[in-house]
Amino acid sequence: MKNLDLIIKNRKENSETLCWCLGFNNESELKVKKYVDDHGTRNFLLNYKSLNFTNENMKRIKVLKRVIEKYNGDIETIDFDGEGDF
Repeated sequence: MKNLDLIIKNRKENSETLCWCLGFNNESELKVKKYVDDHGTRNFLLNYKSLNFTNENMKRIKVLKRVIEKYNGDIETIDFDGEGDF
């Protein structure tokens, strides 16, 4: 159970960081937090196009994803702070 608590804590921290980096608030912020809390950062970055963001917010996510990939490699292989996939 301790491991699950750590995964949940890491996901919450990562969702907060994503929203801050992207400048999201209100509906977009809630959408990011819910998805990341439930599915993780990796899944969010791989599936954000299905979440019906505005064009502007889609561009922001796409840029952030490119920056992450540039410095950390392929999204599918990055360990986002031990979030785990469940």
